[in-house]
Amino acid sequence: MAYILAQVKAIQDNTAYLSEAISALAGTYGSDDGENGGNTAEVRAEALGSIVRCRETTNQQLLDFYRTVYIDLKSQS
Repeated sequence: MAYILAQVKAIQDNTAYLSEAISALAGTYGSDDGENGGNTAEVRAEALGSIVRCRETTNQQLLDFYRTVYIDLKSQS
């Protein structure tokens, strides 16, 4: 059970990717260079949003898995 709780804590503490995505997103403003019809910043922002959304989906699935394992272990005790 301690391992499961440690993994949940690790997921909770792993927010560096969010900071990195936000920093990258902040750097996209004012950077339109005419590519993609003049909406480079918008395209990059959508891509970064997708990255964060996918990572959060993965975290939710991991948490669901660890919750199930925790419940199974707890019922065996």
